[in-house]
Amino acid sequence: MRLGGYVKRDYNGADEWIAAAQELGYRAVPCPIDHRADEAVIRAFADAARAHDIAISEVGAWGNPISQDEHTRKQAILFAQKQLELAEKIEARVCVNITGSRGEQWDGPHPDNLTDDTFALIVDSVREIIDAVKPRRTFYALEMMPWAYPDSADSYLKLIEAIDRPQLAVHFDPVNIINSPEKFYRNGEIIRDFIRRLGGKIRNCHAKDIILHGKLTVHLNQLMSAQQPTMYFIGVTTGQSSIMKLFPLWAPVLGLGDAVIKGIDIEIHADPDKYRQVVEFIKHDKLSLGALVTTHKIDLYHAARDLFDRLDPYAELFGELSCISKREDGLVGHAKDPITSGLAMEAFIPQDWWRNHKGELFIMGAGGSAIAICSYLLQERHGDNIPSRIVVTNRSEPRLREIERIVRTLRPDVRAEFHLTPEAGDNDRVLQGIAPHSLIVNATGLGKDRPGSPLTDDAVFPENSLVWELNYRGDLKFMKQAQAVQQQRKLYIEDGWVYFLHGWTQVIAEVFDVEITPERFEQIEKLSNSIRG
Repeated sequence: MRLGGYVKRDYNGADEWIAAAQELGYRAVPCPIDHRADEAVIRAFADAARAHDIAISEVGAWGNPISQDEHTRKQAILFAQKQLELAEKIEARVCVNITGSRGEQWDGPHPDNLTDDTFALIVDSVREIIDAVKPRRTFYALEMMPWAYPDSADSYLKLIEAIDRPQLAVHFDPVNIINSPEKFYRNGEIIRDFIRRLGGKIRNCHAKDIILHGKLTVHLNQLMSAQQPTMYFIGVTTGQSSIMKLFPLWAPVLGLGDAVIKGIDIEIHADPDKYRQVVEFIKHDKLSLGALVTTHKIDLYHAARDLFDRLDPYAELFGELSCISKREDGLVGHAKDPITSGLAMEAFIPQDWWRNHKGELFIMGAGGSAIAICSYLLQERHGDNIPSRIVVTNRSEPRLREIERIVRTLRPDVRAEFHLTPEAGDNDRVLQGIAPHSLIVNATGLGKDRPGSPLTDDAVFPENSLVWELNYRGDLKFMKQAQAVQQQRKLYIEDGWVYFLHGWTQVIAEVFDVEITPERFEQIEKLSNSIRG
């Protein structure tokens, strides 16, 4: 068996392509050109691969040969024929395509996909492609799909028998046929059964991973081996985050080369196994370099702390992880929020604020961000320039007790109160007792991944106070409540944008082992503000 993958870095010609593949340790690489390449270019890549014993694993022929649109169907068949010709010339192991779909999405589900009529259409289309080319050295192969034939060993065997062409081979992608919890938990048995029954015809495989989420209805996500340096964003709705647009802009500033970012969405308070699967994947995948964790900081720590080779002091003290990185001594877990929250607060809290005004800190929420804010403000180096009282509220008892333990450990002399507030009205009542010139923080997550606010519209903010909404996206209801009375109550309002920038740059610095100088951060902030509008 040869292992390999895509060469996604820049190269100029066949020799540089081979050199890049060898540097990555690949012995098999998908074809880097299509049928429109000159004959001389095709020969050059074929000769280079043969000379260096690199297998050209596949030529993609991606299209929809069974589309209901006749023009689309004909174009897909013609393209597959030309790609199969290329596979023959370049000596690829297979030319691979899916069978297609009867729907508008060429690779998507449709009610007619798994019917006898569609089965017959697949047979006809595959024969038309193979018979037009009559390959001798390569094979045409079908990638399995969860909602189209072939979707199992049984349907693959039936197609092979019905198509009846010796140059039809098997492309094996086990993840693509995991389409139910039963198959997810029996995947080893399914893989062994498939290889036992069709192993003699397998010419090419795709290797990746998959995670089953506790969402209704069944929700499965792929975890594919990274093909280039990759950082992950472990959250709830990562696709909505500005970081997906910002990271490519930041990468040149930080000298990150061809590094990319990918999101991994996990539901709030997920099964511990899901966190462990993600951490194990990052730990063992060569080009997966680390991750930023949000929302799941505490849950991930408790579920997977034993998988880390080292934890930083903040992570152990606070029982949370916001950053995953790799070093020579293994997988490292960090709690970066005490640093990033401090940088963010320094940007908007006036110097000597606490000493001059004797204000209080009122935090709604007892998760990682709340712990980080408390820990920064209570550092011994601040002396008496700290809140005169700390008040924390939370909907659940266990996390409230945990933040109480940490606060009393950090500064036993500080006045601190911890209130269980299952309803927004409960927070309103606590807020009534907060002094003027205080800092009011929404650290609940409400207003971002989940709509709403920890307060009701009747809440009364203390005068001359700082109001910090840790979110920068979502419905931001808490911030809007403060804005509605901003002039009346003389409030200064800050959202989570600068906190977001510091949070990401600090984790990126750890993951990629780069320095965030003041000049670099200023450049990143300018780029980011232009995107934010």
